[in-house]
Amino acid sequence: IAQFSRTLSTLLAGGIPLVSALQTTAGAVDNLVFSRATLAIGEDVRQGRALWDSIDRSGVMSDLTIELVKVGESTGSLDVMLSNVAEFYDEQVDEALTRVVSLFEPIMLVGMGGLVGFLLLAMYLPIFRLAGAALMTAAIPASLAAQQPAANAPRTPWGHPDLQGLWNAAT
Repeated sequence: IAQFSRTLSTLLAGGIPLVSALQTTAGAVDNLVFSRATLAIGEDVRQGRALWDSIDRSGVMSDLTIELVKVGESTGSLDVMLSNVAEFYDEQVDEALTRVVSLFEPIMLVGMGGLVGFLLLAMYLPIFRLAGAALMTAAIPASLAAQQPAANAPRTPWGHPDLQGLWNAAT
């Protein structure tokens, strides 16, 4: 609606006749539905119908747009009213985008915090495990390390079955 209103307002302010301005606006509007509706509005105006009535019959414009066009046609300041409609809808879009962004920012913050936490855990957890295993190795009493295990005893990284509990606790 803002693009339609701004384009039509600019063309009318430049002195382009209404029907030609509507045809040009139909080509300038990105939305296919609005483009087709603008062509239909131009055909209705060419047949003698009032612009506000043609816009109302199209069903694609808001009631506010129709009322402001009606006032603009009756006062002879259609270009000013269409410019006001464009500014109003531009402000509406800006407010909606601001609200969406303000809702999206905390979600992004939590997501980034989770990602940083995951990366820290992934990097430091192996380091902490290695440091814990080194401390466990250093804490083995010399008398236990000197004993020889039985031939069929399960092997631990330190070569002694009595250290299995320490190994299990460290891993």
